[in-house]
Amino acid sequence: MEDVITFVYHHEGTLVTNDDGEVVYELGGITKQPNEEVDTLDVFAIRNFHKVIGYYQIAECHWLVPGRPLNQGLRVLDTDDELMEMCFFAERNGRRIHIYYEHGVSVLNPVEECPQLIEFPPSTVPVQVETPIPVTVEVEFESD
Repeated sequence: MEDVITFVYHHEGTLVTNDDGEVVYELGGITKQPNEEVDTLDVFAIRNFHKVIGYYQIAECHWLVPGRPLNQGLRVLDTDDELMEMCFFAERNGRRIHIYYEHGVSVLNPVEECPQLIEFPPSTVPVQVETPIPVTVEVEFESD
């Protein structure tokens, strides 16, 4: 049997710390990606899966150490060492691992993004249009 992992991606939500210190992922969706072969896993493919499910960018990508709460078990997935450790834990967790995306806040700054338009007065310089020169081509046909 091949070594496979099922990824459970948590996306579109926000990591929030409650008053009691518990961290929860609020208002998010879940997408499962079953049977990913361990031998072909790549940190960048996992980190960039958000593009497959329709998100342009993320602020961070975490994986959760199985059996731990979010405030103690979230680890940033950004190196091959983290990927290997994540696979190790997934193997002991029914071949399942949870990935959490943090989507940063996108704020447009209208001053920087759209500079003020400057209207130029109409040109007073006459524009000279060149008249095309007709070209004639003589073609000789051979008759039979």
